[in-house]
Amino acid sequence: MNVLAVVAHPDDADLWCGGTLKKYAEQGHTVSILVATNGRTGTHCKVDDQELIARREKEQLAAASLYPAAVQFLRLDDGELFNDRDTRRLMIDAMRRAQPDVILTHDPYDGNVDHHTVGAIVQDSIVYLPLENVRVQTPALQRQPTVFLMDTYAGVGPMPTAFVDITDQFETKRQALLCHRSQLTAETSWEEMLEVQGKFRGMQAGFRYAEAFKGFQLFDSMPDYKLLP
Repeated sequence: MNVLAVVAHPDDADLWCGGTLKKYAEQGHTVSILVATNGRTGTHCKVDDQELIARREKEQLAAASLYPAAVQFLRLDDGELFNDRDTRRLMIDAMRRAQPDVILTHDPYDGNVDHHTVGAIVQDSIVYLPLENVRVQTPALQRQPTVFLMDTYAGVGPMPTAFVDITDQFETKRQALLCHRSQLTAETSWEEMLEVQGKFRGMQAGFRYAEAFKGFQLFDSMPDYKLLP
C-alpha cells in the first residue's frame, strides 16, 4: 500500500503523523511526503530566504530518512498559499505521482492558514485524482484514495474519530522533529508539545502515545479505518 502525507511545511509530517508514517513503513508499506510550501517564513530571526529554504529542505530530507519516506517539494510560497485552479492542478499532479492508497493531510479546521489551505485543496481535489478527463502531467489514479485528517495545534477542533498507537514509534517521531533545528527556538517548544499532545491523545485512546485522525467522508464513500496501521 502507498501512503502519502500531504502537508503545508517542512516538519508538518513529522509533527502530526510521524509515528504513523513510521508504523506504516514498519509494516512494509511505501511511505512518501508531499510538502506544499518552501517554509521561508518559519523563523523569528532575520535570515536570507533562499538560505532558510535550502536548510529546511535538508532538515526534512534528514527527518524523512528515519521512516524512511521519499519527499516531493512543491516550493510554493510560505504564508501565501491559495486554493486556486493552478495550485490545485499542481497538487493533483503531485498526489498522482505518489500513487496513494491513503492520504494523511491537514484538517481544514486548522487555524494555520497554510494548513487550512492544504487540507481544503486535498478535500476539493480528491474526487479528481481518478478522473481521466482531469488532465495534468501524471495519469489518473485507478481508484480514489482514503483520506485521514491529522491533528491540530493543541488538539483544537472537533473530536478525532481514530487514534493510532505510536508508543513504539514515538522516539523515532521525536528524533524526526529534532532534525528540524531551524524550528527549535525559544519562541516555541515543539518538543514539549510533541510530548504533551502525544500523551494526551494516548490517554484518550488507552495507549501511552497516540496520533489522532478524523476520517474524511464523501457523499458516496466512507473512510476505511482498517487502513490505518
